[in-house]
Amino acid sequence: MALDAGDHQTLRALGMTTTQLTVAALCRAMLVALAAAVLAPAVAVALSPLFPIGLAATAEIRPGVSVDVGVLAAGAALTLVLVLLRAGLSAWRVARTAATASHAGAAPVRRSRVADALAGAGLPAPAATGVRLSLEPGPNGAAVAVRGAMVVAAAAVAGVMAALIFGTSLGALAGNPRQQGWNWDVIVGNPNSQGDVASRDIPLLGANPAVGSFAGVVFTSGLRLAGHQVDAAAIDSERGEVFPTVVEGREPRQADEILVGSATLAAIGHHVGDTVEAQAGDRRMTVRVVGRAVTTPPPGMAASGMNKGAIVTGAAARQLFPDAAPPSLFLVRYAAGVDRGAARASLERDFPGIVLGFTTADEVGNLRRVGGLPFVLAALLVVLGAGVMGHALVTTIRRRRQDLAVLKTLGFVRRQVTATVAWQATTVAVIALVAGLPLGIALGRWSWALVVGQLGSRSAAVIPVGDVVVVVLATVVLVNLLAGAPGWVAARLRPATVLRAQ
Repeated sequence: MALDAGDHQTLRALGMTTTQLTVAALCRAMLVALAAAVLAPAVAVALSPLFPIGLAATAEIRPGVSVDVGVLAAGAALTLVLVLLRAGLSAWRVARTAATASHAGAAPVRRSRVADALAGAGLPAPAATGVRLSLEPGPNGAAVAVRGAMVVAAAAVAGVMAALIFGTSLGALAGNPRQQGWNWDVIVGNPNSQGDVASRDIPLLGANPAVGSFAGVVFTSGLRLAGHQVDAAAIDSERGEVFPTVVEGREPRQADEILVGSATLAAIGHHVGDTVEAQAGDRRMTVRVVGRAVTTPPPGMAASGMNKGAIVTGAAARQLFPDAAPPSLFLVRYAAGVDRGAARASLERDFPGIVLGFTTADEVGNLRRVGGLPFVLAALLVVLGAGVMGHALVTTIRRRRQDLAVLKTLGFVRRQVTATVAWQATTVAVIALVAGLPLGIALGRWSWALVVGQLGSRSAAVIPVGDVVVVVLATVVLVNLLAGAPGWVAARLRPATVLRAQ
């Protein structure tokens, strides 16, 4: 539409109105919209055997090609409508601009203060000219395509940055046991043990110099909080305090105190500091919620996950579950300064085959299985951005042929013309980076906070500084590679032919 704008004044002189110019432009947009509405569902059907991914792929009842007519029809219709709406806005704006120009005469070309400042600062002529080509509209809005490329390039940078932050933060969470609730070094014991093993295990753990603190744990599913069924763990500290990671408040220390997972706390409609009724069978007691924790259970235990369940003290468990078996599992934290390998070996000697080290939580493991999806989406944005950028550069060269011919007439050699196009592309890259990097960082931090909040953890987003540098360098290199072919074409323009045609 921008390329056709030069013909609008002629068409107006022949009698066409703004509405007719808009409708004429929409005829071409209709072809684009129809092609997209047909191709998008076809590609979706072709790619359907690859989805779903991760854990959902295992649960998919009918894997393979999927054709959901309702969804595909809705998507095609939405594509058609959105393309036409966006094209209609551009067509109306271009037609209105032509109408204004026909009544007011040729409008003065808007100059870029940035380009003027760089030229005044002594920037080489190819650099100043390339910046000017990117920032100044030129006659009939010649820089419109480049401005669109800036928006798409900024979106691509933001998408890549958000994906990097999410992936790095996920890796940091996966490698951090404490952020997954594993606030101890190992678990000792066998949940299927019969009889009173605590009378044997507690003295062994207490006599081991490598053990700093330890607590017995018993899991139960018979607790109700505020009328809601809740999986619970009773932790009885034998030496020191060993509890899951607390993200708000503190650990329970009295029989009338309880620690609750984030999702469970939201489900029962209470907050840290509230009192709730705890019930087990016909036994009831009022407890105060003193904290919110990451309640990851040991592997193999029938508990609910990182953000569900509750933790009570051994004293509370004895009141609510007087018939509960003694603990057969013990949460063990090593003594300060001990060699971790030696400490593990000493426990293996005392408890052969029943010393369990850290295992990634199921929720985090599931996230890692689909952790590549943000990078796939970011790669799609990069491909789209590269295509739009290449198209914008080619379009600009076509529309600025006269300007480039004048530059060559004034003495620009081929190398300088190529450099001008490269500087134009670099200007777009710099603007995309200035806008896209903060947006991507904000998007990455927000998306990670959303996910980690659902997990009940407090793992902070990690900004990979090294990757930021790589994104900056890769963006500048990529746009200059895209500028190679248009620059080569621009350098070989024949000024006499172009100016004679004008």
